[in-house]
Amino acid sequence: MKILRVSFLFGGFLPLILSLQAQATRPQSTPAKRPAGQPTPAAKAPPRYKGIWEPVNYTEDISLNSVYFVSAQTGWVSGGDGKGGVILNTQDGGGHWSVQWGDPQGKEVAPTSFFFLDATHGWVRQGYDDLLHTSDGQLWVAGGKIDHYTIDYLFTSEKHGVSISGGAAIYLTDDGGRNWAVVNQCSAKIQVNGLARNVGCNWSKLHFPTATTGYAVGWIDQTPIAVVGKTTDGGATWMLRLTDSQGYPEDVFFFDENTGFMR
Repeated sequence: MKILRVSFLFGGFLPLILSLQAQATRPQSTPAKRPAGQPTPAAKAPPRYKGIWEPVNYTEDISLNSVYFVSAQTGWVSGGDGKGGVILNTQDGGGHWSVQWGDPQGKEVAPTSFFFLDATHGWVRQGYDDLLHTSDGQLWVAGGKIDHYTIDYLFTSEKHGVSISGGAAIYLTDDGGRNWAVVNQCSAKIQVNGLARNVGCNWSKLHFPTATTGYAVGWIDQTPIAVVGKTTDGGATWMLRLTDSQGYPEDVFFFDENTGFMR
């Protein structure tokens, strides 16, 4: 099965930063007018980076569905197409792959949707309801259950995890996924044709920049109003805020507790 690896080649960032710093210290002057229709220097400049894709294939003919890398060299992929589900691992950036779990010719349900805390502690869903877990990055064992309708999940420690399921519910586990409890059931009151109506949320993605601070993004049901949930206690309680954006958030990523992006 074909796997592609991309390498990004960057250039020009340091000179650009130095140029901006130098300009900041110069006296302000009126910029020269550019003739109409003439492209700017930036438009004529070559791209500052490019992505180069190359195959890092696995020899068996199976469909791959999930990938997770914890470093440039160490990563996992999972897949299966009815003939057998497998988890593959590489320690050399995809140059070589070894089977850690399953059999390409077996009958196991294909795992999908990895999450790793680090290079040794990881989880992956198998089917709709099961979680496989590794605590050494090598051996995968049955690690608990997860709701059939789970949309996204993550762990902040070996035992503590958060998931969103069924659209409106946020779940919490403190025993590695064996038991989950609902900690938030998002709802809002809106006006529909002049009548008040209670509606739920549709959560779509989770991200925790720290073990205690995390975010959930989604939208209010029957509207395009985006909603953001924030927790500062590891997911036990959530503060909800409606945003000014009109749309259906699909992804979120935070650099730290306060700086993030929502797609």
